[in-house]
Amino acid sequence: MCSVYSQTTSHPFNPFQTCRQKPRKDEKFAYFCPNFNNPLTLQKPTRFYRATHIPAAVIAFALFCTALPAGIYGCRQQTSGNSVPNEQASGTTIYFNLNRFFNQEITRLENSKTGLQKTATLNQKAETKILKDVNWRKELAAFTASDINKPAWKGKYAADTTRQNGFTTVTYTATDIALRTRLVQLNFKDGSNNPVSVVITNQTNNFVYQTNENLHYQTGGGYNIKASQKVILMQPENFAIAATFVKP
Repeated sequence: MCSVYSQTTSHPFNPFQTCRQKPRKDEKFAYFCPNFNNPLTLQKPTRFYRATHIPAAVIAFALFCTALPAGIYGCRQQTSGNSVPNEQASGTTIYFNLNRFFNQEITRLENSKTGLQKTATLNQKAETKILKDVNWRKELAAFTASDINKPAWKGKYAADTTRQNGFTTVTYTATDIALRTRLVQLNFKDGSNNPVSVVITNQTNNFVYQTNENLHYQTGGGYNIKASQKVILMQPENFAIAATFVKP
């Protein structure tokens, strides 16, 4: 899936095509190729606008990834600590253990040979494919990369719990704006130890680029990713993936 910024050329939208890695000597404009197998990242730019004097290695760090906080629940009950209806939040982990949960999901999806109907959209141009042989670890990499259980982040997320209509929602909100993962929201059915949905918001801001990433995982249903990226001296990019699980 290539988006090319050039005064005279453009490449067709193809989210399933591998982008060429070596630029020609006369190429001057940057293009970014989202890695469809891993919606978290962009491959690093193979071309850059030499007149900007911005090192290609710096621009290469511009990751294209995504989740707006989904759902506003009433009857808010402010709690302290890690009020999570799951033992994963205790022991060696500080907050709910996203890595463990998604590793369990990966194993379940692999064992059940679940397929995937996947629609990728780049700047309002969409393409859909049905995948039977799915690399679930890559598909869910954007979610596992957003795990907030790091020793250095202890105490840097405020926990809030709400209960309504048989569901418990736990929200972790970053208290440090320098943290990439700004919000993790988990929705549990009462009596269950695993969330029925996970919502994540990631943001990155620096002098080279800005990214906003909105991720939503529905257990047993699929996932959605919406992302935007603005690199200095370039037009903004909008990228989305809508993926639905397909039973074998």
